[in-house]
Amino acid sequence: MTLTRRTALLGGLGLALTGCSARGYRGPERDVTIAAGERGGFYLAFAELLAAELSRAEPRLPAKAVPTEASVANVDLVRRGQADLGLVLADVAQTAVRGDAPFAGKVPLLALGRVYENYLQLVVLADGPVRRLADLAGRPVSLGAS
Repeated sequence: MTLTRRTALLGGLGLALTGCSARGYRGPERDVTIAAGERGGFYLAFAELLAAELSRAEPRLPAKAVPTEASVANVDLVRRGQADLGLVLADVAQTAVRGDAPFAGKVPLLALGRVYENYLQLVVLADGPVRRLADLAGRPVSLGAS
């Protein structure tokens, strides 16, 4: 088996949660909701593994991952108390903390951990007119969920 960054991240999740607390959870039993990302995407798969591991490590905290429309939606769900944790890209978290659009005001967030660096790949048709980044000016660009 080839060890990829994705495999290492997903496999290391269990090790990270196992070492979280030597005493274990002592609060009331409650459900934990993790706002994740789009169906079929890495963030939802990661959140499902996180939820399963949390549920295993702390049976009094049964966790579930919920599909969402990505980072902005995740911040809103956490802010409204409809999710306990949310997977959020760093630029969206910074925007939320500052209270810049699309957020109506400052959102007091606390980062629990950093999963990995996110890279952006731009793909265009091989026989299309775009050859350089500057060629995108004035053209519609899709970066995923709004």
